[in-house]
Amino acid sequence: MPITETQKTKFHPTSRNKVLAAADVKIQQVQLIDKRGQVRSVVVWRCGTDMFYANTMDGMFDNAQRKTAPTWLVEAMGSLEADKQFNFDGTTKSATEAKPYLPVDEGDAPDFVQG
Repeated sequence: MPITETQKTKFHPTSRNKVLAAADVKIQQVQLIDKRGQVRSVVVWRCGTDMFYANTMDGMFDNAQRKTAPTWLVEAMGSLEADKQFNFDGTTKSATEAKPYLPVDEGDAPDFVQG
């Protein structure tokens, strides 16, 4: 059933075809040891100070499967040595390429929190 004009104006009465904001995101495959002691790969999505993870890329786009990254994961990503960070082609990143993942002060920039 198509959305009527009345329904559209109820939510956005004056704005149409307008970009409200944009943000760069980083999506990575991360190997970790889970709480059961098993090594597994997860997908990590990061934008500003927000970090989420899911078991698969499809899960990253599903609200039921995507989870907020726990504090231990954020801290572990922030302290990951440069020689354990890799480029898309499998080569090790140099110390200057490897960037920390600790939350940074974004000033007045909005958080792009996924619902």
